Amino acid sequence: MTQTVLACTRVEDMPIPNVLSEIELCVECRKRVWVAASSPRKAVRLCLQCAAPLIASTPDVRPMMTTEQAADIAAYYRARKKA
Repeated sequence: MTQTVLACTRVEDMPIPNVLSEIELCVECRKRVWVAASSPRKAVRLCLQCAAPLIASTPDVRPMMTTEQAADIAAYYRARKKA
């Protein structure tokens, strides 16, 4: 069975979304994330930070970005959080 996972930006990292969105919670860390209003309702919502390890460790995942891009995004947010 295939499950759709949405990697979403945390509200704290992007106060205003680029598209019509609603706020939901990451199922892993429970942080608030922006979810596009047009996204699939049954998809699992993860923040980018929680999604990056999943994307990197799952060989059959079909991401809309490369593993390197996801890791770069997660590293960027980790670095911002430390600053």
